[in-house]
Amino acid sequence: MSNDARRYFNLPSPFPMKRGRALHGARVAYETWGSLNEARDNAVLILTGLSPSAHVASCPEDPSPGWWEGMQGAGKAIDTDRWFVICVNSLGSDKGSTCPASIDPASGKPYRLDFPELALEDVAHAAHAVVASLGIDRLACLIGCSMGGMSALAYMLLHPGSVRAHISVDTAPQAQPFAIAIRSLQREAIRLDPQWNDGNYDIHGGISAAGAGSAGAADIHGGMSAAGDIADQGDASQSPRYPDIGMSIARKLGVITYRSAMEWNGRFARIRLDPEQRDDDPFGLEFQVESYLEAMHAVSCALSTRTATSICHAPATGSTSPNTATAACWKASSASVSNRRW
Repeated sequence: MSNDARRYFNLPSPFPMKRGRALHGARVAYETWGSLNEARDNAVLILTGLSPSAHVASCPEDPSPGWWEGMQGAGKAIDTDRWFVICVNSLGSDKGSTCPASIDPASGKPYRLDFPELALEDVAHAAHAVVASLGIDRLACLIGCSMGGMSALAYMLLHPGSVRAHISVDTAPQAQPFAIAIRSLQREAIRLDPQWNDGNYDIHGGISAAGAGSAGAADIHGGMSAAGDIADQGDASQSPRYPDIGMSIARKLGVITYRSAMEWNGRFARIRLDPEQRDDDPFGLEFQVESYLEAMHAVSCALSTRTATSICHAPATGSTSPNTATAACWKASSASVSNRRW
């Protein structure tokens, strides 16, 4: 595959999950930058939020900009001339790691909602297995962003003494009631979309390759049957649609929570759209903040390669636990996660 810097680590099989059951033949994707020194004590591990791939920054194998391009590289904050940087794509994500859209070896079909309930401890254990496979006993630093910050806390609790320093970015030790309530609404929005079809929608149908970068789209459209890749959906007539309306509402709810009420007021106040920007629909957009949500939704649709099941199956981050519509609802609506915290 061209422009793909990912490597893959095969997890021990079976790989036991915190909340029961186990994965068989599972793997996680990761990327590395810089060089590991002789003492093997200059390794930095980055654990990501729910959406990002392992492609933090560009490299010779994949020159496309990463999601943290401005932070990592020679002479930057995360200096790859000094540090050996590893970024692991979270177990359960559809950016190369085994997820609900992957093939279940037992059935030969995508897991979908049969994927084992995922916890952040599982994400942490999988990441630690990658680090250990590289011959690294102790990380110089563990960096956790968003959900990755919770995964990082689980990593350090489960593997004491394995980290010298830790940096948390935009994270918390657990989800609070407001976040739990919003996540519940996101999952509900996806599940109530008629095209959700109890998780049996077309995983390929609503995902655009535009802007995916870093082989993200290749996972979705490639139809690979390896444990970490998105499965071929077979007869599309059985699930020809994608729950894009539910995903749209879920995305907008997420965007709203990314800013405080004070920040929304300071940025948009009650400014109305110019007359030529409005239409005759009585329920159409009237305020600039509404237009902003529509614009952000359009961008997220273009960049998203997550399935609804992954979102519905996201780990319960309220304890220390978190795929596109199947992944999204799997994160946002699977039975195993619908009453959990993350």
